[in-house]
Amino acid sequence: MFQQTWQYMLSYPDKLLGWTWQHLQIVLIANAIAVVLGVLIGMWVFGKGREHMADGVIYAASIRMTIPSLALFGILMGILYAMSLPSIGMLPVVIALILYGLLPIIRSTHAVLRKVDPAVIEAGQGMGIGTCIAVLSGLGHVTNA
Repeated sequence: MFQQTWQYMLSYPDKLLGWTWQHLQIVLIANAIAVVLGVLIGMWVFGKGREHMADGVIYAASIRMTIPSLALFGILMGILYAMSLPSIGMLPVVIALILYGLLPIIRSTHAVLRKVDPAVIEAGQGMGIGTCIAVLSGLGHVTNA
């Protein structure tokens, strides 16, 4: 078996390089989108008046993690087919990777933002800067305590 695999790798290096490049593209695209969405969602639920939504959003992302990957692909294929979008190929894979990557990013973003000292945010708002900028500037003062 190992010899057959090695022989295939030596016979078709162009295919392997192409598949490796395609795999890297899929992972990079999905992770970039997941980071942007996860950080934005994490910051949104941290916002004033939405603190109560944080647990619900993190819980919903946790539930999504319990869906087996093959079942998620089946669900996505049906949804994408109904929307007349490509149901096989790069699109469902990227969407699935984004969905699986959101939970740790949202949870981490929310956990870090909760550690920002409220006094830093209030001081920033008192100086006339927006809440978002005050939170981001307060990240430098976050400790593990």
